[in-house]
Amino acid sequence: MARTRTISDEKIITAARAEFLKHGFGASTMVIAKRAGVSETLLFKRFGTKNEMFAKAMGIEDPPLWVKALEGLESRGEARENIKKIAKMMMEFMSEILPRVIMSWAARDKPPLKWMIKKSPMQRDLKALVAYFEREMKAGRIRSGNPEIAARALIGSLHHLVFMKIMGGKRATPAEMDQQVEELVDLLWEGMEPIEEDA
Repeated sequence: MARTRTISDEKIITAARAEFLKHGFGASTMVIAKRAGVSETLLFKRFGTKNEMFAKAMGIEDPPLWVKALEGLESRGEARENIKKIAKMMMEFMSEILPRVIMSWAARDKPPLKWMIKKSPMQRDLKALVAYFEREMKAGRIRSGNPEIAARALIGSLHHLVFMKIMGGKRATPAEMDQQVEELVDLLWEGMEPIEEDA
């Protein structure tokens, strides 16, 4: 009979996140294990490699909720409102993840670049948004064009909004951030709105 886990993965992830945020990728796995109350062997049994543990702890391993929400969205509701909904989910995700990534990369030891490129979550997420825009274009719900440019424009603009919020200046309230996302999508929509054919 298998033993039940006394220390949850979440407790280990919480300990790992705290150490990675404090020391970057150079954080000691021995210290992470001690902080979580497990052996270093168990740490690697649960998470495989330090790279995988880092990705899990920083919240960049699994596709974010907004990527999952794209599935089948092209056949429901209004395209413009769907993009606003997704953009708000993206903003929420970026607001949580970007400070973690900035803090961890500010430390001297960084995750191996080759590994980050191979497992690039940003490329994965960009591809998902591009595919969504392609489906909307094929359905005639978004003007035909280059879906990758549209995806990069949206992601890049949202990254900028979140980065400016993190780095200081006037702190925007959640309502103000919501309004900025609405206005951003309205602006982008001017170039994405389908052109009605003359009868």
